[in-house]
Amino acid sequence: MSDKTKLMIVASFRNFLKDNPYDQVSIADITDSCGLSRQTFYYHFKSTFDIVKWIYSHESSMDTSNKVGYGTWQDKIVQIFRYTLNNKDVITAVYNSRSRDKLVEYYLYESKLGIGIVLDMRSGNGMSPADRNFVVSVAAYSMTGILLKWIQDGMTEPIESIVRRIDIAISAGFHDIVRAFTLAN
Repeated sequence: MSDKTKLMIVASFRNFLKDNPYDQVSIADITDSCGLSRQTFYYHFKSTFDIVKWIYSHESSMDTSNKVGYGTWQDKIVQIFRYTLNNKDVITAVYNSRSRDKLVEYYLYESKLGIGIVLDMRSGNGMSPADRNFVVSVAAYSMTGILLKWIQDGMTEPIESIVRRIDIAISAGFHDIVRAFTLAN
């Protein structure tokens, strides 16, 4: 029943986004359309943005075409861009709302997490925590900025093209950055 209820809430949320801006979709709208109480909503989600985050984690784990792995930072970028494109209606609604900062924070969090995992594998703990966090932040802010521009432009450029260009821009210096920060300690 729990998964069924979550899916019902998510479907209602998506349905409201078809005709309403993100900021105008209320929890009351969602619960009324599902015939659920607010308590039931809050049992499953903290907010409407929590639904957006759940969609990401749920669909990422369910989509077998999205299983690119975490072997490279490119894999994480592809995963984030695919999620964004696959959920264009939801992401565009949040991007065009007063809650855009939540979306930016979430993309930064996901980017830092994925890039951090790859950096840790590549650096072998040779970097100080402060340097590691700095390098992860630089890469995550860059990637998030590119992603937000892509959303703003309507998500028309193919993901493979974006990732290839990011790869060219970053790969040449990524190993040198890791080595330089490792040697600096």
